[in-house]
This record gives sequence, structure tokens and C-alpha cells, in this order.
Amino acid sequence: MNRLPVRTIFLLVATSVTLGACSQRLGDFTALSSKNVPLKYETSTVVEGADCRWNILGFPLGFPNLKEATDNAIGSRGNALVNEVTYQTGWSVFFFGQACFKVKGDVVTLK
Repeated sequence: MNRLPVRTIFLLVATSVTLGACSQRLGDFTALSSKNVPLKYETSTVVEGADCRWNILGFPLGFPNLKEATDNAIGSRGNALVNEVTYQTGWSVFFFGQACFKVKGDVVTLK
């Protein structure tokens, strides 16, 4: 029985790791602008929301969702965020870690 040389096995593993990829949907927006837009709204409160997922041995157990983070921030306090800022955070310690999307902004009720 012929055995594959170690070099060939190494090249196969290195190639498969290098060519691996994934794609994910970050979120969807009803309205989005990076410009100052005049809006009429009632009271605003600064809020934060996050959606996080664990990873073990570098493998994610799901992907954080920007829509969930936004929904967590808005809650039942209004219907939109203004002056919103999005953060992507993550940490890992040896074999496990966490990846998150966090949003911070003023929750308002648009008229």
C-alpha cells in the first residue's frame, strides 16, 4: 500500500484551509444615510443593543446578526435609531471566544 508523503498531506491541508470562505448577511435597513437629514421625532434616549455568538476552537457557533442587535437596542421604546454607531467586537481565550455586533444610538419615535 502506497502512503502519501507528509509533504503532500501538508499541502492538501494548507490548500483547503487557505481556500475556505464564508459569507453572511449583516443586516437590512428601512432607511440609512450618512448625511444629516431633517427628521421630526419625539423624545430620544441613548440606548445600546448587542447580538453575540460563541466560538469554540476557532469555529463559530452561529454568526451575530446586526438586525438582532438593532432590535435589542430599540426594544419597545420607539421605532428607530438616530445618530447610530455600529461596532464589531470579539475576544478569545485559548479555545473559546465570542464575536458580537453592538449598536449605540438615540431611540426615537418617528412621526
